[in-house]
Amino acid sequence: MSNMPSRHGKNSLGLLAAVLLVPVAHAASLPDVIKAGESFMVAQADSQKRVDALAEQGRDLANDYRTTLRETEGLKLYLQQLRAQLKSQEEEMAVIRQESSELERTNIEILPLMQRMLGSLEQFVQLDVPFLKDERVARVAKLNEMMPRADVTVSEKYRRIVEAYQIEMEYGR
Repeated sequence: MSNMPSRHGKNSLGLLAAVLLVPVAHAASLPDVIKAGESFMVAQADSQKRVDALAEQGRDLANDYRTTLRETEGLKLYLQQLRAQLKSQEEEMAVIRQESSELERTNIEILPLMQRMLGSLEQFVQLDVPFLKDERVARVAKLNEMMPRADVTVSEKYRRIVEAYQIEMEYGR
């Protein structure tokens, strides 16, 4: 919108002022008519300023609304992505719980097996020929000390026991 009235608007405004002022001209003097016309023009300008301000406010609100709609759409997509991630994480957690349960079951079964293996190894070293006896007894003693330790994983305990078995097999050759 332009703040300057169109040529057609000036003519209409002048005609309107003339029609309104003609009866006043008969009743009042020229300065009163001019003053009334100026008051009318000031009131008209104030009204136009209010209309312009309201139009600007309306444009600002419309822009804010469009911005809010874009943000809302972005947030909807983000929420959809988060829901998909959450579902994936929940599925992964279920798999991890299942694997943890299976690992616990395996540990329950493997620990007694390792104890039996260690007992057999210890018995073998005691009954075998006295070849490097002190080294072999010390190796078995270290394994026995390691078994109750919580800072050594089950897999590491198993690896060391199997390693001791392999060393004993090498001595047998």
